[in-house]
Amino acid sequence: MNKHLNDGQLRAALDGELNLEELKHFENCDYCQMRQNTIQLQTQQTANKLAFLSTAGERTGSFPRRSLAPFQ
Repeated sequence: MNKHLNDGQLRAALDGELNLEELKHFENCDYCQMRQNTIQLQTQQTANKLAFLSTAGERTGSFPRRSLAPFQ
């Protein structure tokens, strides 16, 4: 493999889902590793910005029960 991995392949690498040829390239390619680190950082930054959308109750699973209670 003489071309670099695309963004989808780099995301797959984060999940451990590359085929052998892609994995060999990734392990030996500083450029692809740098791009994957950038994707991972951007993903984390986006997740941090969106975290306000969920409340503590939703994260613990009690939110749906509280919402349903008035109708029971």
